[in-house]
Amino acid sequence: MASDSSQYGFSDRYQTSESTPGSSSAVQGGSRAPVGGGGLGARRRKVPESVTLNACTNCKRARAKCDGAKPQCKRCSTRNVDCHYEIHSKTAKEHMVREIQRLQKENESLEVEKERVDVKNDWIEQTLMKSLEQDKKGTQILRRLKRGHTLQQTAEWLGRPLEAIRDLSPTSADKADEALKRYHSQFIEDQDPRYWTGVTSDPALIHHLVRLYLVWIHPVHMLFDQTNFMSSFRKCEDAYCSAALVNAICAMSCHLYHGENLDQDPEQAQEEIDYLRTTFLEEVYSNLKGSDYSNMTVIQTYAILFLVELGCGNGQLATSHLRLATESCFANQQAERNPESEGIAALGVLTLHTCWSGFTYQKPSAPISATRHLNFDNLELDRPDDLWCFYRYPGDERNVTDQPSYSLWTVSAHAKLYDIIHETILQYCAHEGRLSASELLNLYKRYLDWKGNLPRAALELRTPHCLFLHIQYHTALVNLLQPLLEIESNTQESYSYLLNLMNENCIRGLDLLKLYRLHFTYQYQSPLQLFSTVHICDTSIRFDKESLSTTDTIRFCLESLQEAKVGYSIARPLQQMFCISMAEYQVPIPEDLVEAMGASSEYEPEHLLDACTRPTYKQPLKQILPNLDQNLGVDFVQLCEEAARRNSMKIDSLLNS
Repeated sequence: MASDSSQYGFSDRYQTSESTPGSSSAVQGGSRAPVGGGGLGARRRKVPESVTLNACTNCKRARAKCDGAKPQCKRCSTRNVDCHYEIHSKTAKEHMVREIQRLQKENESLEVEKERVDVKNDWIEQTLMKSLEQDKKGTQILRRLKRGHTLQQTAEWLGRPLEAIRDLSPTSADKADEALKRYHSQFIEDQDPRYWTGVTSDPALIHHLVRLYLVWIHPVHMLFDQTNFMSSFRKCEDAYCSAALVNAICAMSCHLYHGENLDQDPEQAQEEIDYLRTTFLEEVYSNLKGSDYSNMTVIQTYAILFLVELGCGNGQLATSHLRLATESCFANQQAERNPESEGIAALGVLTLHTCWSGFTYQKPSAPISATRHLNFDNLELDRPDDLWCFYRYPGDERNVTDQPSYSLWTVSAHAKLYDIIHETILQYCAHEGRLSASELLNLYKRYLDWKGNLPRAALELRTPHCLFLHIQYHTALVNLLQPLLEIESNTQESYSYLLNLMNENCIRGLDLLKLYRLHFTYQYQSPLQLFSTVHICDTSIRFDKESLSTTDTIRFCLESLQEAKVGYSIARPLQQMFCISMAEYQVPIPEDLVEAMGASSEYEPEHLLDACTRPTYKQPLKQILPNLDQNLGVDFVQLCEEAARRNSMKIDSLLNS
């Protein structure tokens, strides 16, 4: 048997396993070399690529090498059996020590955090709520919370370091909320104007700004019913008032607010006022987020924002606000609580829109004229208690007797005038075919009829809104007649006739502008009156350069704009546009005026474009003239003379009134 086994190599195999030196290392190496050239190959044992000291229980029982893979080692995975690891005693002890150390550190961190929470809660209770109770920074706190700031952020703003802990305890949060509610309700009980804004904690300043608006802007651009607005404002009710509307009014009044210390330190005072206006504007935009654009107070707010941004020289942005207000007026079809109040608001917005279109010579986006939105026959236009009171600042010593305001009557006259201006814009900018003399004469006659139908008292009133009304009338006539003077087919007679008509309106308009400046200065006016100033002065000089009054007209225009620059930044680009026009006309500007304006008035073309949506305030004659009949000037003069002979138009008497 031994020989048989040796014959097949078995004895050699066993012999090698038992007696061959180095057999142990061969086994550890995982393979055995074959013995003899003709024997069977040795059986190879698979060894994992990596071996762990902490083998799983299955590999330990089989005395097999384990790769230590988790959750299942390779050997158990191959055999599809559950794989479990037992924690090594040494490893378990080390793990326990590390866990104990981690818990100790976490506990220390929680203790520190608890101390910080306690300190912050105590600080908020002592500082935030004490500030509310003592009315220290209370309005600013409400303003920040309305903007979405958390109580924690508000506390940090009051002086808490930013590295303070994040959360308040529920008890402190409830106390803070309750204090805020009490503070807010106290405004309503006391009818405190700080209910509407968190920009200032001075109620006297809010009253002052609102009064400035009601005296100088509201009668000119009536965007709400004053009686209903003031009732809601005083009672802190949202019926005809809103926080956005009040902040917009205050921002607009900052153009008119020059401070009591302006003469002492003008630059510092103006910087403070500019910052105040910017802060009010930020509050407006914050309040308008998520608003319903069909709501009338929102529409009114955007219309006032137009005036604010225009005064700042941001014509492009201002135009977008006015467009939004106008479009929202047409979309506002809901049943209103007070048709008269809503009608006044809609009328004011649409009239303002037409006014701006007339100054920028752009077709109004509003397809319906303003007068169709309110029936003046149902309004009490002459209210005995409707007085205009001169006011510039608290304690103003100027003794001016209160005058009848006739503000609603002025609104109705404005609407009728701008209805004609609206039609004029459409005829010049959107007329199908060429404008004929009869169509132009009809417009001219409507202007004269409007003036002829004014009551005698309206011609004698010297309130800002009444003067503004007459200034707009003469500005509109100047813009109506000026293109006719550019028609080449004019005869000498027709040109002289048209030039005389236009010069008469320039003179009347300039006299009214001077009268306004004499009585009220250019610091208190609507920003749109600045456009009338440059229009009338420019046209007066352009067609009469050799006149002895040319230098006086230049001086009046630039000095008036210089005076207006204190409150209205739009005056600066208008000054530069006017100077550019004078250079085109080859009319010199007095050196002292050039020095007074300084280099700060120099703007790039894109800045001029942003000021009034066009690089110049002048009429776009190159665009208008192709729409006019070639003989329009001559034919118009003939029709005017024929009408005058029939005594249907008393031109001379109207011009001299």
